[in-house]
Amino acid sequence: MVGVNVGIPVPAGMFPFSGHKHSFFGDLHVLGKDGLRFYTESKVVTTRWFDEEERKQSSVGTWDGAL
Repeated sequence: MVGVNVGIPVPAGMFPFSGHKHSFFGDLHVLGKDGLRFYTESKVVTTRWFDEEERKQSSVGTWDGAL
């Protein structure tokens, strides 16, 4: 376990103080998917990949929303 901005590497109160599986004592499950969700921010990015012919054109058409 790593202590960040702590003088000595001690576990914080939010880390679980128990074993594996379903035993748990603490506020957060920081060693799995819950920890990943807590310490990161999810983001969705939409991009458009151009064909070779479109990239060679001087202007690119826009999408009108029709399917």
